[in-house]
Amino acid sequence: MKKLYYTVTAEVFPNGIQSGYRNIKVYQMLINKPKLLCKIRALAIDNGRGFETDDVEIQTWLDKNGYGEYMYSFEKL
Repeated sequence: MKKLYYTVTAEVFPNGIQSGYRNIKVYQMLINKPKLLCKIRALAIDNGRGFETDDVEIQTWLDKNGYGEYMYSFEKL
């Protein structure tokens, strides 16, 4: 099982109001150093179009981009 690490930040307008999106950055460890694998912009609130957890958003991105053949575990930093 491969381990991936991620961070999540809320997207905020210059006036301090949240935009309703969150930014997920996913990292893999290569030679004991983190390397950015991807950036995902995802909904932060359920506005009727569906809301997925961080893990589901990451797994969906992996599946769509050719990484779906492996099993992953995710750790939030």
